[in-house]
Amino acid sequence: VYDEAAAKVFGAVGCPPIHSEEARAAWRAYVAATVARYRDRIPHYEIWNEPDGQWCWKHGVSATEYGHFAIETAKAIRSAYPEATIIGGAICLWDLFYLDEALATGLYRYLDAVSFHEYTAREEKVFERVAALKALCGRYNPNIAIIQGESGSQSRSGGAGALKGGAWTPRKQAKQLARHTLADLITDVAFTSYFSSMDMIEALNGLIADKNSYLDYGYFGVLGANFDENGFSSGAYTPKPSYYALQTICSVFAGEVTPEDLPVLRKPGRSERIFGQDFDGPNLISSGFRKPDGSCAFVYWCSSDLMTTEFESTVTLQAAALDGDINLVDLLDGSIYRFPDNMVEDLGGGRRLLKNIPIKDYPLLLTFGAFIGD
Repeated sequence: VYDEAAAKVFGAVGCPPIHSEEARAAWRAYVAATVARYRDRIPHYEIWNEPDGQWCWKHGVSATEYGHFAIETAKAIRSAYPEATIIGGAICLWDLFYLDEALATGLYRYLDAVSFHEYTAREEKVFERVAALKALCGRYNPNIAIIQGESGSQSRSGGAGALKGGAWTPRKQAKQLARHTLADLITDVAFTSYFSSMDMIEALNGLIADKNSYLDYGYFGVLGANFDENGFSSGAYTPKPSYYALQTICSVFAGEVTPEDLPVLRKPGRSERIFGQDFDGPNLISSGFRKPDGSCAFVYWCSSDLMTTEFESTVTLQAAALDGDINLVDLLDGSIYRFPDNMVEDLGGGRRLLKNIPIKDYPLLLTFGAFIGD
């Protein structure tokens, strides 16, 4: 499968087997055999990783090359598992033209979904990018779903890989995870992913002959790890705050949950809790969600700069035509709160005023009815 140049690269990362018919045939055989082996357990198959990045297409990035390579790969997958979900793209850069060129090779005829990677401290960018990807794929095939295939942040400075060099902390990592994951759910991508389960080496530019070249540690994990002299994780894995945030979000949003506009509106006023006015800034992100049983939830947060601020204030909300008891879920740690009577004014007719309730720089969730169970 791999030629002489690939044999020098640690893990053959970024060396697609496309430079000879022998390599291409071996790749097709490998793909078909792998899919046949795991088809009873794995329904989704993603083709390559970040082919639009030089580190993953080392001989020179080419969308046309990737398109033809992905078509051959998709055919091999279908031959072994006709019902498989085939995912293309796995793109990492903000470059719509790359994906357009790849789809134009005819690749769109073979894909069920396109995935993208989004490493950013500003989750507002997710909305713009997903909208553009949906629009582009829709021009080729409206049935192509959009998947967020990788996102995350580091829990400390000094790590290798995306977002390296930032003044990251375990708490900032947990906030980034919560903000980005909820942004994905709001955009209604087919599914969302987090990178990664545990700290590990990145090894994107490693060489077999130079061990130091691939001992480049990334601290993206929701589980912290220690490493031995060869870069392998050793000892116990330690949950970080991001672990509990991910656990909470997965629990709360398990099952069928659909984003939906809800009759909830800010009504800023005086807040004695902060000796000032309720938050009324433009950088509010919010959305409603509904479950099949009719229960609803409303998520909201202030998208302040994670790297420079720690934000907390109050907000007053009008909620109309939403039945059931109201609870507040802290999505960072899973705590559930019921408001004291003086913070919920029942105006009758299903209209309630939530007065001076907390708002933070990570998602809080108002639940109506049995959204989180009894």
